[in-house]
Amino acid sequence: MGSIYVETSIFGYLTARSGRDVIFQARQHLTRRWWHERRHRFDVFVSQLVFEEASAGDPKAAAQHIAYAAIAGVEYVLTWNCRHLANAERLPGIYATLRSERLSPPLIVTPEEFSDDE
Repeated sequence: MGSIYVETSIFGYLTARSGRDVIFQARQHLTRRWWHERRHRFDVFVSQLVFEEASAGDPKAAAQHIAYAAIAGVEYVLTWNCRHLANAERLPGIYATLRSERLSPPLIVTPEEFSDDE
């Protein structure tokens, strides 16, 4: 069984009322499907930061999720935060920082990457 850290944005899509935006609806569908069909395949982790960020909405806290997951030795970070976390331009720097601290970076993924859809 793999391990996965569930970041704040996942809970946002999981619990939000459906919107009219097509992208939002697709992400919400994928999130809910992952939660109900795939979650049981992983040891699921969250940190106190998830609770604090969800209640305060602190965007500066976003990259700390990756550090918490790396320290805990988690394999994946599940997120929809493509601005700060699942961002191809930012990840090399984040991973380099973690490696400089001798931490193994988790893979940053979205629920879409766990979809069996073609």
